[in-house]
Amino acid sequence: MIFNVVEEEDKFKVTIEKFILKFPKDLFYSKDDLWVSKDDEIVVIGATDYFQTILSDILFLELEKQVGDEVIPGEEIGSLESVKTVLDIIPAVGGAIVAINEKLEASPEIVNKSAYKEGWILKIKANNLESDLSNLITANEYVQLIREKAEKHYERKERQKEI
Repeated sequence: MIFNVVEEEDKFKVTIEKFILKFPKDLFYSKDDLWVSKDDEIVVIGATDYFQTILSDILFLELEKQVGDEVIPGEEIGSLESVKTVLDIIPAVGGAIVAINEKLEASPEIVNKSAYKEGWILKIKANNLESDLSNLITANEYVQLIREKAEKHYERKERQKEI
């Protein structure tokens, strides 16, 4: 398996096989492959480059919550679907939803094209921001997690070839 990491000033560039992924250093990351940015008490949540790469061509975003609804950290609030698979959206930050990226309803593939900018999923006014952020990991830690996930995925593929 090819796995290479290049650290740049503002991000990590990770090559996994034929895919080049980017992980900005100024974001927080969840083990459920979501990124979090904060602006005072408002956090923006989106799918990481790894998440959208696993999905490939995203066809559908389903959210079970609306603006004003409360989100509990660690609880599924929806999913992103592709031809390949469905992956759950499980935010690590709790609070009231203040915005949902309505562009994704008509064009969910925006997540594939711009995971960290135009492809954000929702904004939350955090209830316990510092506590929730302490459960997230840095870009460097997330890259190590991705290495472990990629190795397990590669090992599974190799075992399937043997069958």
